[in-house]
Amino acid sequence: MKLERSLVRDAFTYEEYRQLHKDMVDQGRTSGPNQTESLIFFTKLNAKRSDRLDKHHQLSEETLALLKGKRPKIYWLVLSEVWCADSAQILPIMAKIVEQAKFLSMGLLLRDDYPEVMEQFLSDGTNSIPKLIAFDEAGEALYTWGPRPSGAQAIVDQWKAEGKTRPKDEVMEEVQHWYIADKGQSIETELRALLAQ
Repeated sequence: MKLERSLVRDAFTYEEYRQLHKDMVDQGRTSGPNQTESLIFFTKLNAKRSDRLDKHHQLSEETLALLKGKRPKIYWLVLSEVWCADSAQILPIMAKIVEQAKFLSMGLLLRDDYPEVMEQFLSDGTNSIPKLIAFDEAGEALYTWGPRPSGAQAIVDQWKAEGKTRPKDEVMEEVQHWYIADKGQSIETELRALLAQ
């Protein structure tokens, strides 16, 4: 897929996305067509998770060192929804990386508003988010990443391999505990590996 200018124009900045998230919490709503109690609850919880990371996460020295210097420009287009617990843990770290790198910029689209984009970048046949698609200056796709770091993905993959016998909420709670213990280091490590290519 070649990056269309309309997608860049329509994309939220991280700050706009966070404001949208806060507005939805204030309105007792969530993004996307499914306005269920569960998704609205997670929208509120995720705002707190992202607030914590926005305030307290500090990028590692390895990440900061990689972001220095002049390099060809890269645009990160990220598909997300405010109810997504993985997005709440990942987007603040992505935003901090972009903030420190002069060669990087980022735009966010709500997945359910852009199914035609999501359809081109499925993860193992699913529309899991967040989904990062990186583009070069010519608008050519360089790489994709998501929906979560490999350590968190292993928990989900094991649950699927076991036939989804445990309740999904229990598995998602285990994933959140993994994020807390990992302190964002796996997200940084995996994104560094992509940026170092």
